[in-house]
Amino acid sequence: MRFLHLTIIRLSLCFLTGIALGFALSIDSLISRSTFGVVLILFFLSFFLSSKIDLCKVIFWFFSHFLTFCIGFQIAEWDKIIHQSDHYVHHIKEEYHSVEASIQNDFKDTDYYRKFLLSIHRVDDKEVTGKALLQIPKKFMFDSLSIGDHLMFNTKFQKFRKAQNPSLFDYPEYMAHQDILRYVNLEKGQQLIIQRNDHFHVLRFAEELRQRIGTSLTKAGFEKHQVNLIKALILGQKEDLERSTYQKFADAGIVHILAVSGLHVGIVLMILQYVFSFFDRINYGKYIKLFFVLCFLWSFALMAGFSPSVVRASLMFTLFAFGFNLLKRRSDTLNYLAISMILILLFYPKMIYQVGFQLSYTAVFGIVMLYPNMIKLYKAKYTLDQFIWSVICVTISAQLAILPLALYYFHQFPGLFIIANVLVIPFLGIILSAGFIAIGLSLLEVIPSFLVKLIGWILDALLLVTDTVAQYDQFLIKYIYFDDIMLILSGMALLLFLIYQRSYQKRLLLISGCLVALLLLYYHRVQPDRFPQKAFVFHEIAHSHLGFAQGQTLHIFSNDSSLTTSDYLIRNMQMKYGKKQVEINSLENFYRLNEDKKLVIIDEAGIYKKDWIKGNIVLLRNSPKINLNRLIDYQPYQIIADGSNYTSFVKRWQETAKEQNADFYSTADDGFWEYSIKK
Repeated sequence: MRFLHLTIIRLSLCFLTGIALGFALSIDSLISRSTFGVVLILFFLSFFLSSKIDLCKVIFWFFSHFLTFCIGFQIAEWDKIIHQSDHYVHHIKEEYHSVEASIQNDFKDTDYYRKFLLSIHRVDDKEVTGKALLQIPKKFMFDSLSIGDHLMFNTKFQKFRKAQNPSLFDYPEYMAHQDILRYVNLEKGQQLIIQRNDHFHVLRFAEELRQRIGTSLTKAGFEKHQVNLIKALILGQKEDLERSTYQKFADAGIVHILAVSGLHVGIVLMILQYVFSFFDRINYGKYIKLFFVLCFLWSFALMAGFSPSVVRASLMFTLFAFGFNLLKRRSDTLNYLAISMILILLFYPKMIYQVGFQLSYTAVFGIVMLYPNMIKLYKAKYTLDQFIWSVICVTISAQLAILPLALYYFHQFPGLFIIANVLVIPFLGIILSAGFIAIGLSLLEVIPSFLVKLIGWILDALLLVTDTVAQYDQFLIKYIYFDDIMLILSGMALLLFLIYQRSYQKRLLLISGCLVALLLLYYHRVQPDRFPQKAFVFHEIAHSHLGFAQGQTLHIFSNDSSLTTSDYLIRNMQMKYGKKQVEINSLENFYRLNEDKKLVIIDEAGIYKKDWIKGNIVLLRNSPKINLNRLIDYQPYQIIADGSNYTSFVKRWQETAKEQNADFYSTADDGFWEYSIKK
């Protein structure tokens, strides 16, 4: 089979490219719509003329692909908030508004806030649309709120703040990709009118079911960590898992089993196919079997709360079930994959930004393209080694396919991922089956104690294997530097290599090899120990942290004696800049940045000399009582105020600096300060 001769695959790639460029580019809507209209007309003209003129067949081929690209581009354009005139962000100001909204779904809570996703219906006197995040402090929690409840209150819409320290996670961008552009806070004493929705709501039913499952499992006698593991494996609720447990799964290379997505849905489909296989022996049994399989498959999706990953996987495997049970065609896996992707992006084009979406489709694509050739490399003689080899092939195929994305997002590589997956994946069907049995019988309150112990042993065995593999941290390669250019080069090289596995076109392998060589050359030119050195002033309330990225080492200077290398700030810096070593020292008064510039620190003592200031960068920390006008007269290059200062001091300094036309930088307002040190 020649990969690029599959029409649906080619069209899906054009559609995907159109959506990606539609979000990335800003083009006048009149121009984009006019182009779409012209291409649509030319498409139909070439279609009608293709049966009469041979040249028009080629033209029709071109415009069919270009039209698919334009459809993707136009869908992305329509999905942009700027083109939605009734969206609430176009009708709000930085003031309080009267708001009517309904609770659309629960959101992941934090230690301090209970969160809900709101669907906004009215702002003041205007009917609007759009989503916002509702935050309610747990200590001021109102009466219990449920999905579907209608709320009326006065509030001020607030923008999500960008990370104030170097971060790989851009929270405002993450929320924007879910069409959530603002958040609102409700505090104790604030008036909130709640209209209960007693009508059936599918998401509320799913949430109540998940809560009931957790209660019934605890009542049945399962230990707390076992209940949390079942909820993570079956329901996708990872919030209650201990952070250390989750990290062990990540270090072992099997964290994907905690994300209810394609792997879980695929195993559930296999279990259902086996359970209902007896229908194959009766007339029209394949239709009855398909009906029950899909009913239970989507019931599982409901139980998991219809999360995007579960819906995505359920749709994909629904197409597989139709193909396998009715059409009996297993060679169209790529087509099923492409169709499910198109259907999802048609209704939710921003899904293209979600890491789970990218990883799951990339993994399945890698398995489909690479597994058939890899499985032939070893001729298994026995059932056991054949099974183990097939698991190894699937694991390597998926891991290789997602490798560029995994390095880009997570900056680490689990060296023992094959061993961990071989030990866990073959038994995941048993583990999931045990989890379903535990849930079903505990809900019915008929689960015997011996079964509770048996299922508990199975879950504990999973934790034991994970903990054992994760202990060999010397095989976990951390803090791998991987930037945008490296992602593009490696992704293109891998895509061409995977296509070569099915098309056997040697030129694809040659181009792939050239891209790998270019990737190695690029890394050699910009490898971490050759990066321009950088200096940082971080934002931390009540503390001062300075950082210097030099070679393979990150030097941290701080007045916080409790700061360790395991701190989130430091680990994040290591991942972002690919630093292997970290050194933590106490703060000093002077730091030389280059030959003509120093970083001078003025602390609470407020002591400094005139010749320290001119042409240098001054950091004010711990609220020094100084005359800023006099300091500015000494001509500093720049003045910085970090998070250790009182807010009132910083505001006063800002006003003075503005009057004197001095360069003033506040980490509280602008986030961390960064400076490139010239060698």
